[in-house]
Amino acid sequence: MRETACPYLLLASRAIRLQSAGPSHRKDPPHALGYTQQLDPLAGKIVWSPIWSTLLAGLPVSCCFGCWCRGAGWRRRLERPGALVAIIVAIAVYGMPADMACWSFASGALFGLLPVGWTIFNAMLLYNITVETGQFTIVRRSVAGISGDARSRRS
Repeated sequence: MRETACPYLLLASRAIRLQSAGPSHRKDPPHALGYTQQLDPLAGKIVWSPIWSTLLAGLPVSCCFGCWCRGAGWRRRLERPGALVAIIVAIAVYGMPADMACWSFASGALFGLLPVGWTIFNAMLLYNITVETGQFTIVRRSVAGISGDARSRRS
């Protein structure tokens, strides 16, 4: 009789037995289910916490601007100190777990680079196709007719 019972009833009875057995004894890390960002992590700790939280959140951007103002040698590397400061602020001030902060950085970097790389790839592909088929001169003349810039009219 039990073999011919509806499979949905068997699944339901198993689910009821599992629920009545109580919680699992598995220990999950505190951030296993996700991280909830606090918009004011310094609330109740220091005076004027919303202002300080805002200033600390803007510190990575300020670091990038500072590197930009230092000179041409720093302009080529301005993303590194900004990213490092962002990870440090996320861990130290906002209480984000270190592994999540690093994976968030990697995800953001890939999310930013993928559209740029895809656009450059397609531009190079279009250029190579127009050169191979001999249509590049037509495209160049069309763009030169639209633009008022004298540099685009050179042959």
